[in-house]
Amino acid sequence: MSPFRKTIGVTKAVFVDLFEVFASKKTLKTGVIPDFSEESRLLSPISKPVKDIPDSEDDIPVNLPVANDSVFRTVADAQSSAPAETEKTETDTSPSFSKKLYVNSEIGLRARATPKIAEGNILDILPFGAEIFLSSQDGKWLYVEYGPDKYGWVSSYYVTENNPKTESAEEAVQDTQNIFPKFMIGAANPANGENTIKVRILIKDEFSGGRDGFCLQCTEYVAYKLQCFGIRIKWPVKSGRDGGRWAEIFKTYDTYPVMEEPKAGSAVVFTSGFKTAEANALGHVAFVEKVYKNGVIRISEANWPTPGKYNERILSSAEWRDKYKGKFIIFT
Repeated sequence: MSPFRKTIGVTKAVFVDLFEVFASKKTLKTGVIPDFSEESRLLSPISKPVKDIPDSEDDIPVNLPVANDSVFRTVADAQSSAPAETEKTETDTSPSFSKKLYVNSEIGLRARATPKIAEGNILDILPFGAEIFLSSQDGKWLYVEYGPDKYGWVSSYYVTENNPKTESAEEAVQDTQNIFPKFMIGAANPANGENTIKVRILIKDEFSGGRDGFCLQCTEYVAYKLQCFGIRIKWPVKSGRDGGRWAEIFKTYDTYPVMEEPKAGSAVVFTSGFKTAEANALGHVAFVEKVYKNGVIRISEANWPTPGKYNERILSSAEWRDKYKGKFIIFT
């Protein structure tokens, strides 16, 4: 068979199938069965079936036999837009847990009345490391028991099966517990005491107390407190820096303002009110923690009394003004 006759045969076969499809459609609508005998098909114009193609794309038959994709592009497009026979199931990526869990958020975890983030549905804030027990799960939300007869929904992203407090303790190499001192009222801080050593490391033994073997001094403590606020004292002198002389030194050299009235975060200098003349000459310096109404102040101090004891006191205006002749140095 010649290529030309073969092409005509294929084309005829395609349009025969098209006629059969449209014929079934007409039969349903009109009840008239058109004549699709061999002679009728050969004599009918090729363009005749085209008039029966619906205008609506939704009505286009999607099961038409296609011999040439470029010719029947519309049919192919319709097929591609049709839903797939088998839909892919969405993978659930929510973590699964065993019964016992721990809160792994260092700022706490909200327990909610419903499994969603909504205003007004917060029941409690569970602390870091809190032990909880899983009852059920809804995707990323866990319904847990966090206390006797206490239940709520929490996010699965902030819980763990391992106790985070234990892990933190094991993994920690250094923390503030090992760096900063812990003072207790009335507790002595001798030269070899842990707090004394820590203070002198932090202030780089500014006053040579470590070298001389002294207990914790009042000057060292105030220098440490100021350093906690990011203030390192700029000294115009290197000697004679007893606590009672601070106001005189800074006023003479105009280094820091020396005031008659208290301010929180300042240093207060005492130059009188002690039992001996020697003690009055050395004086004392403390840190002003708070200032209240009527000039009342709260101070913290070291070496009051010796040996290096830590203390906190509330002083009336009459005490710091008249008894101790207090002056206030502003370092900020």
